Parts: sequence; C-alpha cells; structure tokens
Amino acid sequence: MNILRRLYNSLHSGPLYRQSFRLLSALSRLLIFLSGRRLHFGGDEKRRPLLLLTVAFGNAALIREQNIRLKHYVRDKGYLRIVADNSVSRSARREIAAVCRESGVRYVAVPHFLSRFFSLPIIPNRFSLSHATALNWAVARIISPLRPAVTALLDHDLMPTGEIDFAARLGAQPFYGALVERNGLTYLWPGYAIFRTDVLLACRPDFFPLYIGRTWLDVGGMLYRRLYCRYDMTSLPLARAKTKRITVTPGLTRYNDILHTDCIDRFDGLWVHLVNGSNYTRSAKKSDMLRECLRLLRENDAKREAEENNTQRGGGE
Repeated sequence: MNILRRLYNSLHSGPLYRQSFRLLSALSRLLIFLSGRRLHFGGDEKRRPLLLLTVAFGNAALIREQNIRLKHYVRDKGYLRIVADNSVSRSARREIAAVCRESGVRYVAVPHFLSRFFSLPIIPNRFSLSHATALNWAVARIISPLRPAVTALLDHDLMPTGEIDFAARLGAQPFYGALVERNGLTYLWPGYAIFRTDVLLACRPDFFPLYIGRTWLDVGGMLYRRLYCRYDMTSLPLARAKTKRITVTPGLTRYNDILHTDCIDRFDGLWVHLVNGSNYTRSAKKSDMLRECLRLLRENDAKREAEENNTQRGGGE
C-alpha cells in the first residue's frame, strides 16, 4: 500500500501530470469550438455597460438567493444579469432554470456534454477544470458576442451584503477582484473578478488552472501569463479575502477540509463567500452550514432594514 501511495504521489506531482493541464485546456477549447451552439441575444442585451455573470453548479437555492440580493443591492444602471448553468444533474438544471425564470434573470445552459466530461473522475482536478471550461465557454458564447463595457464574474456562493457599485469599484483600473498569491505568483479568483471587457478579450483569455514550476494556480491561473504578469498586482488596490471559521466540524485536521467545510470568506466588507457551495467535497455537514448562513444573512438584512426605518421615522418627527 505504501508503494502504491508513493507511486500515486510521484505521478500526481510529476512533470507529465503538470503538463496535462495544458493539453486539457487545448481539448476544452476544441470541444467548445465543436459545440457550435450560438446563443440568441436581443439588441437590448448587447453593449450593456455591465454584465453580471455567474456559473451555476448544482445548487438552485444559492442562485435564488444571489439573484434576490443582486437585484436589491446593485446600484449600477442598465446591467445585464446572466446565469450560465454548468450543473451535471439535469434535475438541478431544471430547478436553476425555474429559479431564473421566477427572478427575471437570463438563464443559459453550458452544453451538458462539456459539464459531464470535465466532471468525470478520470479528469485531474475535475471540478476546477469543469469550472474553467464553463468560463471559457461563457467567454466564447456570451461575453464576446455581447461585449459589455465591464464584465463581472461572480461565484454562485458569493453573496452581497450591502450596496454595490461595480463601476465605482473598478474605477480606472483594467480589472479588480479577489487577489490570490501563491509563491510570488498572483492572479484573480474568478469568483469575484471585474474586468474591462476589451482588456479581457484582448488577452485571449483561458481560465484553466496550471502549474508554474511546482506552484499550482487554480481556476483562472492561465491568465497569469496572458494578463496579470504585465502588472504589479500587489501594488494595485485589489480585494483580499478575510477567512473566518464559523463552525467546528469534529475530526477535521487538514486545512482544505476545514476551509471547504467550516469557513466563509469576506471581501471588501460587502461580500460573503460561502465556500464550496456546491459541496463537491461531499461534506455531511455542509448543507446545514449553508442553510444556516443564508438564514443569518436574511436575518441581518431584516435587522438592518428595521434600524434604517426607525432612523427615518425618528428623523421625520
């Protein structure tokens, strides 16, 4: 058993394994090209000042909550909201489509064969590659045809908790979002990333992960070489995650297990990232944690609105 484990670890960290992500990226782009399905967009959907794009994955409750909260908190005018569904389960796709219809949000489905193929157990880091493929498909089929002035990529478990002005947050920068730093290499997490669309498209974006040496850059990592390496990322005003463990699940010792089961991230004091909203790690307690987080978010909203109403009544007397 120890011999097999050492062999697995050797293959998993070897040069062929590290190079496989470039080959899988090329395969992803080929399959996206062959998928051939073009989406129809009305004239009023094109050239919008802002596109808010979320890749959904298997959790309709999160999409419902995010739709409600974005509608309530976003202050930008004339934005377009689209949910691109990367769910493997067809029943989950039906639920998410229904949620979007109820919310008046444009729903599009990533081709099911892409979602299924890149979620197969034989694919290394399959959930990262599935997410990256969905983002690359969205670039080709949504962002490039629509060409909004600004594109914001939002993870499906990222929830606003206060008023958001994307244009003001971006300012004059080419991009803004959550900074990831690994061994001196920096990129944006594409779950909270805002781009000037012309800057994004000009670099021929590829959201696949990759290794640089032995350093793993997760989803969005390939943009390091295509875009981010041209900038001094650490000097730009970008968001940094403030991670907090909000529950303690017995028996967890590894950092990644604790992060994906017990933790949330905060960004800019205005966003809560529920971390692992699709529960791809199959944590037994994750669903309970997500429900409790959503309950607390709604409770805090109600409390804040009540305080604001009391303040307004007091000011009018």
